Amino acid sequence: MAVIKTSNKKSEPLAKIILDKLFNEGCLDLTFSKIDEIVSKGNKISEGDSQSISLMLFLELRKNKSCDNWFWVRGIKKINENQFVFHSWLEYEGFVVDPLPFYEISKENYMPGDILVAKKEQYRKVSGFKQMSLKNEKQVLRWIEKINRRY
Repeated sequence: MAVIKTSNKKSEPLAKIILDKLFNEGCLDLTFSKIDEIVSKGNKISEGDSQSISLMLFLELRKNKSCDNWFWVRGIKKINENQFVFHSWLEYEGFVVDPLPFYEISKENYMPGDILVAKKEQYRKVSGFKQMSLKNEKQVLRWIEKINRRY
């Protein structure tokens, strides 16, 4: 079962409070079941999994009228001269919500199955990802519509 965790030990970020509330009300069941399904694959987690899970979480926030001031982010990290890794997450009020993390932050390992809530600067420094795109609710919906028309 996926668990929402924060690297901020001093206080709970509002992003975590919102997610906990929606989870306890059963409003994030689709996202959590999909995370559990992906994690059960083990080492076969793909770059597309982070995109689909973060987008699914964003849409469940929207469905529950809780996506104001949330952003869906696509990031990139250079591995070597010819190789890049792509990753997706959400951001809210200076915090990142990463539904498929692979990082050690504040001496704690976060792995798929955890939903990491961390300060944006801390997350970017530790993960090495640079923002490629940042989309609000209207932009996400336009992007989905554009993708659907393409296929």
